[in-house]
Amino acid sequence: RHRVSRVGEKMFGVLGRFARFQTGQVGRRALHVPARNVIRGRSLLKVAVGVSAFVAVPWALSLTQTAEAESEEEQGKSVPQTIPETAETQEVKPAREKKTRKLDGEEFEHFEYVIIGGGVAAYAALKEMKDKTTDDILIISRDNQIPYFRPPLSKELWYEDSDELLADFSYMEAGKKQNISLMPKEDYKDNVMFLQDTTVVNIIPDQRVLVLKSGDIISYGKCLIATGSYAKSLDVPHPQTGRVTTYRTATDYRELEEVVRDPEVSHVTVIGGGLLGTELADGISKRGETTNTKVSLLVKEQGVLAKYLPDYLSSFLTAELKKIGIDVRTESVVTEITESLEEGKLIVHLKDGSQLETDHVVVAVGARPNNFLAKFAGLELDPENEGILCNGQFQAFSSLYAAGEVASYWDRSSQQRKRIAHHFNSWTSGQAAAKYMMGKEDFFHDQPLFWSKLCRGKYRYSAAGDINPEHQTVGVWLKGPVENPSVPVAGEGEQNALITQERSNTWEESSAYEKGFVYYIKDEKIVGILAWNVPYAESVAVRQINYGRAGRKYENLEDLVKAIPFGYDVEEQ
Repeated sequence: RHRVSRVGEKMFGVLGRFARFQTGQVGRRALHVPARNVIRGRSLLKVAVGVSAFVAVPWALSLTQTAEAESEEEQGKSVPQTIPETAETQEVKPAREKKTRKLDGEEFEHFEYVIIGGGVAAYAALKEMKDKTTDDILIISRDNQIPYFRPPLSKELWYEDSDELLADFSYMEAGKKQNISLMPKEDYKDNVMFLQDTTVVNIIPDQRVLVLKSGDIISYGKCLIATGSYAKSLDVPHPQTGRVTTYRTATDYRELEEVVRDPEVSHVTVIGGGLLGTELADGISKRGETTNTKVSLLVKEQGVLAKYLPDYLSSFLTAELKKIGIDVRTESVVTEITESLEEGKLIVHLKDGSQLETDHVVVAVGARPNNFLAKFAGLELDPENEGILCNGQFQAFSSLYAAGEVASYWDRSSQQRKRIAHHFNSWTSGQAAAKYMMGKEDFFHDQPLFWSKLCRGKYRYSAAGDINPEHQTVGVWLKGPVENPSVPVAGEGEQNALITQERSNTWEESSAYEKGFVYYIKDEKIVGILAWNVPYAESVAVRQINYGRAGRKYENLEDLVKAIPFGYDVEEQ
């Protein structure tokens, strides 16, 4: 054992120098052991890590650097996302008695619960744990700030006009000041420790230890991987000058805002007609009213939000976005982006041969799960959606769990596997995973839910369940003012039926889709509901979907008029 340990130590010495040379960290500890949080000693574990690292780390370093470079390239900057330091955002490391775990004759610093990630799922898990356990909890985030609320980055912050509020990512909503920060100081308890700007480079599941980029080894009882997603880059030739960027983080917002405020920038092009791209085009257009910045939105489908809305509603919303000055170009596929050195402009080349001249391009074509750490740990990935393969309790290994956008979990209610990239699911799955980690037996059946607002807030919608226009859809829409209800009109067509609930004898084309519900039907059951300009309808919609799962059918589509009736306060109901 002594001789093998000596070999292992020599391997780590060479490996440490190699890693520091490869990463440019000369003079810093890179991947050598022992380190500052590890009690010195020799163990077979060290040799096992050393031998595997000697073989795998050049590959792992390459992959890690490739992953980081890919994220940096896609985001057009370094990975850390900066929120101005305030009393709520400063790192707090409460005093705690250091605990260790002996493993193969060597002691390692030990935390009963480790959460890897700095997003919503990680914070939701902490919120669930911190008041229900006295065991030590460690959060490790590669970002240099606390978790924050991501949806306002493409909506509310762009609608806000006050520079004073925007300076610290604040905005006014319903007459109240809001901020994107999620984690106030009081969330740090004596048993909670938060390591910012720290990267985990490997997990050894069978030993229940993880390795930090600094070389430190940390022992855990149970570990949650909540590493989220990163923005997809444009897969066509384009300049690498920082004028073609992706959008996902608080830093992305700050930098894009500076672009829009630049007096030399008169035009911005957004690529992608999904949730993010459509919201972002709307937001930039709103800010452009004061900066004289024009916006084009390139959509490869026949209309915006085509993956969620029936054709008629997608077309209607596309027309409404054009009315507020957004240049929406449907069925537009980008083949290349070039630079015009004479004009100083970018030229976006489209598949139909046309070209678009612009100053800046924002790519909003989706996100991929940040699963690199799971690959290093040898965890199984979903071949369909690339998420970490989990059971219905978000368990990927005996002591390893995954939640949020990186998790592909088995939904027992719908009997299908899901990976959902929405804020609400990140929150609820983080909560649920924390419960399971603490030993609670529960049944996770939350419906996928998301919300948005477009056209300067004129149209606000929320959606729950399986929002897929390939299902049969039935729209129930108010016709005219809310008063004077009368007999509903029968549905038309099979795939996209329209049931209009009369409210008066007047009819204006502009009010065709002012308020209503779209029901997504499969096997005569409601599997999804979109509420359009109907506030506080989420809980009612979820209840109706659960009724469908319990067996309620709608053989007569006209009965859907009564599913969620109009004419009363939905919140009160």
